Parts: sequence; C-alpha cells; structure tokens
Amino acid sequence: MKAIHRSTRDHSIQFFSRLLFLLLVVNTLINLLIGGISRNFIKHQNMLHLEDSIHIYADSLNTELHSVERFMYSTISHNDYLTELNTPLDFTNFHENLKKLRIDFTEFQYQMDSPITFFIETKDIPHFFNASSLQLPYLDYVQLKDHLKTYDKETDKTRQKWQRISLNQHDYLLKSLHYKGKAIYAIISTQDI
Repeated sequence: MKAIHRSTRDHSIQFFSRLLFLLLVVNTLINLLIGGISRNFIKHQNMLHLEDSIHIYADSLNTELHSVERFMYSTISHNDYLTELNTPLDFTNFHENLKKLRIDFTEFQYQMDSPITFFIETKDIPHFFNASSLQLPYLDYVQLKDHLKTYDKETDKTRQKWQRISLNQHDYLLKSLHYKGKAIYAIISTQDI
C-alpha cells in the first residue's frame, strides 16, 4: 500500500507541474489576447476622441472666421464712418470718423477675443490705415502693405476665401473685402489660431 501511495504522490507532482505549466501557457495566451483586444479598443477610442476634438476645433474656427466675415460685410456696406472716410473731409472730421470706426473694430476684436488685425483702404481719397490695434510685428506690417499694393483684387473678388500668405517667415490668413471704393482687410497669424 505504501508503494502504491508513493507512486501516486510522485505521479501527482509531475501531473500537477504539467497541469500548472499548461495553465500558465493558457493563461498567458488569454492575457495576450485580452491585452491585444483592449489595446486596439483603447487605440480606436483615442482616435475617435482626437477626431472629435479636431472637428470641434475646426467648427469653432470656422464659426469665428465666419463671424469676422459677417462683421466685415456689415461694416463695409452699412458703416457711415467708413463711407465718410472715402469723401473729402477736414482733419477734425476725418480724425473723429476714424476714431469712431476704430472703436467699432476694437469692440468687435474685444468680443471675439482673438488677435485679428483690421486694415481699411479707401480708393477715392487714397488712405491705408489700421482700424484696430496691430497684432503683428511692424516688419510684417510693412511687408503686408507692400503685398496689398500688388494684390490682385479682381482674383480675390472671385475667390472670397481666406488666403494664406507668408510675411517674414510668419504665416498669416488674410481676408479682403472690396465694396464701392473701400476695402477692409482682416489678418490673423496662423500661430494665434
């Protein structure tokens, strides 16, 4: 009886060690399978989250740029101060109209809370000036002014989109609007977007 009992004990240690090794292999394979599935699921969720974040950001950016365009359209077609700046005025009236126009642009800039710079150009009485505070370096401003002198306004009228321009190795988005001898330009740095 003792001999039979010893052989089952020896047999049971080998049996249990093989069984434990088999369970270890099965457990490892199950863990690898579940880990791979979890990793792929988390990766997919992260991609969806990033796509949603990009869509939200793009929608908010489009909304902001559309608001700027509506403001530009409204100002160029309905703002009396801008219309008067395009007619002969004495210095005091010109300064008052410019001051009131700049207040309108500054208020819009404050409401939007974005560093957009607006410029006004009049054709009948040639003026080019900023209608809001400058949000770009002076060297970029000078280069922008030179760029706008050679800017193809007829092509721009047909496109009606924001154009990407580079000034002194800085990238900007530029929108121009021309109406009855007046032009409004909006420019914003791509870094500020």
